Amino acid sequence: MTITTPIAATQPLALRVRVAYGFATLGTGSFLVVPQLFLLFFMTDHLGIAAAWASFTLLLPKLWEFLTDPYIGLRSDRAETRWGRRHPFMLLGAVLLSSGIALVFNVPALDTPQARWVYVTLMFVLATTGYALFSVPYTALLGEITGDRHERTRLVALRMGFLGLSLLIAAVGWPEVLKALGGTAKAYGVVGWGVGALCLIAMLVTVLGTRRMPLLQGATDATSLSAQLRTVLGERAFVMLALAYGLQMLAQSANSTMLAYVGKYLSPLGGNFLALYFGVMTLASVIAMVLWSMVARRLPKRTCFALGTCIGVVGFLVSVLGLSTSMAVLVIGAVLAGVGFSAGQVFGFSLLPDVIDEHRRHSGKNRDGAFTGVWVGWEKIGLALGAMLSGLVLGWSGFIPSTGEAVAQPASALAAMMWLFGIVPALLMAASLLPLFSRSLRVVEAVPVPA
Repeated sequence: MTITTPIAATQPLALRVRVAYGFATLGTGSFLVVPQLFLLFFMTDHLGIAAAWASFTLLLPKLWEFLTDPYIGLRSDRAETRWGRRHPFMLLGAVLLSSGIALVFNVPALDTPQARWVYVTLMFVLATTGYALFSVPYTALLGEITGDRHERTRLVALRMGFLGLSLLIAAVGWPEVLKALGGTAKAYGVVGWGVGALCLIAMLVTVLGTRRMPLLQGATDATSLSAQLRTVLGERAFVMLALAYGLQMLAQSANSTMLAYVGKYLSPLGGNFLALYFGVMTLASVIAMVLWSMVARRLPKRTCFALGTCIGVVGFLVSVLGLSTSMAVLVIGAVLAGVGFSAGQVFGFSLLPDVIDEHRRHSGKNRDGAFTGVWVGWEKIGLALGAMLSGLVLGWSGFIPSTGEAVAQPASALAAMMWLFGIVPALLMAASLLPLFSRSLRVVEAVPVPA
């Protein structure tokens, strides 16, 4: 059911509403994180694919999504079905994503690395197309479920809690499955089916649980896609917020892509490194998400975003130091990096509908789908570029691919892993502060209210 009404303060959302909306992130988070953690490593160290070629597998599907996301947003803005305008896209996306991610890690017996590269790339395109069909209308729902800015922050915080749970499963659960099954290519196949099942269940819970929610909606814009894109990209506050968030996605992607490599080639923890570092980072981010929601009641969101970013910069640098000093320093770095990550997630996604609100107020048009289409596409490009650049740098540094056997890597490749793990992410996080302090974002800062 859709209600056409101005966006305004609403009654606090019931817990079941927040849970129904946020539950999908248990699946979408798994889809975003598992390829970041495992796919490049799976291709270079189990399928014998060169790092440079493998890096393009992470980028090409995201470029496809970047082109299709705005169109999906436009179509979902204008759709009229008995399931509403967002949910048919979300249902189709859930099916395509879950099947695609399962097939990515279940590679048939192909004779050459080139053939294996083509197969994995095509299956990843299928999965990312499903993610686009789900995530664009899903993100648009955030601005339609409630018009209260602080309620949105709480809604996003709970959603990020589910994201944290998905990260914990990715960091601890799936590595344990891989270890128990011997870490072979077949073990990755089992993980692929498990991730696919988790994605499907979580996303269907949200599709069915939010289908009958009353939504806030303005007048739909009937202009062309190109005209809407020009309007969206002309909103300076949106561009600055997207740029800050995109740089942070680049940083997180480079860091997470390197974890399996650091564990295998640099850390004495070996196969336990990924679970320890990413697990601590994720646990810290989950706890911090709750705290950020409380802090945002007293401080402007942008201030909280910037504070968390600075903490993340320190965290990545301390993490690098921890590799050569002690476990305690490494854990402290992971905690600080997790706090920084949580700030980007909570305040990036809670500021987005605030920016859209400002646009709706002065234009009178509902372009939520167009805005979220560009936003989600930009998020994917940030994640993909971080992983792709990591793969390219590894290739340029002389990294030697394999099909599971132990290989001694040159010093240049080991140095590249170190930089991509912590120093480059710290620099990217620091750079994100520049657009975050843009004057245009001041107009969308929520006014602090007493607790």
